[in-house]
Order: sequence, then structure tokens, then C-alpha cells
Amino acid sequence: MDSETVVTYRAGKCAVCDRALKRGDHVQSVDMHVFGPVGTVVLRCWLCRTCRPNPATARTTSALLADRVLGWYRANPAAWPVLHQSTNG
Repeated sequence: MDSETVVTYRAGKCAVCDRALKRGDHVQSVDMHVFGPVGTVVLRCWLCRTCRPNPATARTTSALLADRVLGWYRANPAAWPVLHQSTNG
């Protein structure tokens, strides 16, 4: 598996409020690096301007994102990278 496998969570939508994001919107990309049986996977999501955390909300926003994105990833094995067997035996 490529060490930079990226799996997207709700592409085109805010991971917090589910608002549709448009080209040119001021958004924040969030990458979570998750260890798995075939290596590290980057789970990527986006936040709209309204949902971007500030110092007072960073802890709760981070906890919410971790719960949502990791929960979604665990529940959707179709999104998991495939473990390829070696042709060398």
C-alpha cells in the first residue's frame, strides 16, 4: 500500500454541519493519520468557515471530528485500502 493513501470523508461537504462547499469557499482541510493493518491511511475532511474552530472550540471540534470520521471509517470497510498479496509468495 502506498504510504500516502487518502480516503475522503463527505467530499464536497463540511464535516461538521454537512453544508455543501463550493469552489472558492474559504475552507480548512483536516487530515487524520490512522494506522491500520496495511499501513497508514490519511482520512481527509473539510470544514466551512463557520465551523472552523477557534481557541475556545478547538477541543470540542477536534473530538467531534475524531468521533464522526473514525466512526464512519470503521463502519465502512468498502473505504478501506485493499491489502495486496505479494506475488513472491
